[in-house]
Amino acid sequence: MPSSNPRPRRIDQRHASSRRPQPVVARRSPIQGRYAPPSADRLMRIKDAKRKPSAPSALARAVLLVAVVALSGAVALVLTGGLGGAIAGLGNSLGGLVGGIVGSSASPGSSEAVTPEGAPRLDAPVNPWTNVAAWDVRGILPSGVAGSTSMKLRVFVGETLVAEVPVPTTADFLVPAVPLQPGWNDIGAAILDATGEGPRSASIRVNFDDQPPVLRVTAPKDKAKITAGKVTVSGTTQAGSTVAVQNGLTGGSVSVLAAANGSFKVDIDLGDGSNPLAVTSTDPAGNQTAEIVTVTHGSGQLAAKLTLSAVRIDQAALPENLTITVTVTDVGGRLVSGAKVDFSISPPGQPTSTHTTVTAGGVATWSVSIPKVGTTKASGFVTARVTLTDGRVVTTSTGFSVV
Repeated sequence: MPSSNPRPRRIDQRHASSRRPQPVVARRSPIQGRYAPPSADRLMRIKDAKRKPSAPSALARAVLLVAVVALSGAVALVLTGGLGGAIAGLGNSLGGLVGGIVGSSASPGSSEAVTPEGAPRLDAPVNPWTNVAAWDVRGILPSGVAGSTSMKLRVFVGETLVAEVPVPTTADFLVPAVPLQPGWNDIGAAILDATGEGPRSASIRVNFDDQPPVLRVTAPKDKAKITAGKVTVSGTTQAGSTVAVQNGLTGGSVSVLAAANGSFKVDIDLGDGSNPLAVTSTDPAGNQTAEIVTVTHGSGQLAAKLTLSAVRIDQAALPENLTITVTVTDVGGRLVSGAKVDFSISPPGQPTSTHTTVTAGGVATWSVSIPKVGTTKASGFVTARVTLTDGRVVTTSTGFSVV
């Protein structure tokens, strides 16, 4: 059937001869390809971003505002020579603004006591307790101070100035015999120069205590008879004190630290016969208090009773004679004569002295002088060893104290 369009089809002769059939190209779908083509909405957002410049940050806007204000003020100051100050003020303002917006990276200060810059550093005491009303203050000067002829070192107890000395030629310093008040003392130091007193050092604390501790021995009771081979010594004293128990018969000793409530308890071995137990409490400042409790262990056939003319001797009254007496009885309570007695005495701070004699009418005595030089305030011991003619031996001991 003939076509309804009478117009013939025009053929472009320029391409008719060179045009070849092209192979069919298979197109990948967006899911199968490596990258999906961008959507039309995404392309529009990219174009808008290129056309619209980003808004300045809050920091940039603030800096720009301060710069414009400061510059306008600086123009007005040109004729008066104040431009330099204006520029300096602008720099300070910008620095403060940036610091305020960005914030500081410095860590917060420590809550512990630290030595301020330019202040001496004091040596902390190993034991802050003392029974002397003075303290040697040691430390290190700040850098650049040693050897100065115009600077002085000041030492304070609390807020009271107690010493002012020239700075030494070395960084290490010693200020001797700084006076203390009873109880805790906060000691500090500072450097004084032509401009005035510098910052105060971190304080050290020292406790001045010259009072002997209270001591109560609650067990065992004096003159108690003990059947066991050891006894428990207990009582109360100042908290933190060292309690030592020494057996004058055996020479054995033990020690313990008093608890926070002041209580103490310690076991010590006993020897046959009379055991004088010297209990000494030494507080953290070095003050001492002593008590003596005598207990008897065993049921030996012989009895030897030892007595002293004084059990408490005043150190200020030395030298003083001490008379030692021993009385020996047999099983029936009869006095024993002719028994050999070996006395020994150990005063505190002095070497042990001995003396040998025999009983007359069951009694033997020895008078010995306690010297002043070298005798300390503490406990001493006296021992009597009695040997009968048949070889039987009994030993007894007792104690005394120098106060």
